[in-house]
Amino acid sequence: MTGQYGFDRTVCSCAACKTNCRYISGVLSVLDLARYRAQQGDGFELWALAHLAASPGARAMRRGQIIQIRTIVPRRLEDSRCHWFTQDGRCEVHVNAPFGCAFFDCTMTKEEGDQRSNPAHAAILEDWLAEGPYSQTWQMLHEAGRTVEGSTAARERMRREGRW
Repeated sequence: MTGQYGFDRTVCSCAACKTNCRYISGVLSVLDLARYRAQQGDGFELWALAHLAASPGARAMRRGQIIQIRTIVPRRLEDSRCHWFTQDGRCEVHVNAPFGCAFFDCTMTKEEGDQRSNPAHAAILEDWLAEGPYSQTWQMLHEAGRTVEGSTAARERMRREGRW
């Protein structure tokens, strides 16, 4: 079954993949945000404040330059794991997981990961440039103090702790 941006959802749930659930937030795509908005209806803002966070984001290419794009991710708990990742190592929203969780696994090469990330990052950047729903939701989360560290800082922490 083909999912977002023409890619198939991954199925790996090994211990190495679950390490990401403990340290790095999976990015919500523009399509995820639209799906969650539709599911939550008028309650979306309260749902987002309870379940999502504003992240400093990811690096993307624009006109040959590397830029930082702000992203929305699942909220993290104080121990840094995704709040949807249970103590017994399961994802509470597995069937409805965000793009950055559902379409990546630890067996991918950097090139394959980048190939999958690029269209999602491009859509997020396009939304930011248009001041669309994604950027508006990020701003709302940021202003409410619902923020998390970025993936670069999370990966560095994982390296220091010998987790990656």
